[in-house]
Amino acid sequence: MQRLNEILESKKLTKSDLDRICEVNAQSVNNWFVLGTIGESSAIKLADALGISLEWILGQEVDEKDGLISDERRLLNSTVDYHTQWKNRTSFGFYPFA
Repeated sequence: MQRLNEILESKKLTKSDLDRICEVNAQSVNNWFVLGTIGESSAIKLADALGISLEWILGQEVDEKDGLISDERRLLNSTVDYHTQWKNRTSFGFYPFA
């Protein structure tokens, strides 16, 4: 799996580190690389332990950290910006009634 190789390289981990993190044996980790798949429970443990998006580990085209595709991230950012603008316009920090 390309993403597992990226994790090993970027986080300076070994396959032994992966089996400890995911609480599996070394053969299971080797199978991930040979077969190109990782079990869901192991992927969840890995994502949680390393602060990486589960969707990214599973090969989806999302951001490694937040698990959002670019359109979702753009929408979220515009919503946050809109909320911030409204909050700054009101003296009490909440939306006025229309």
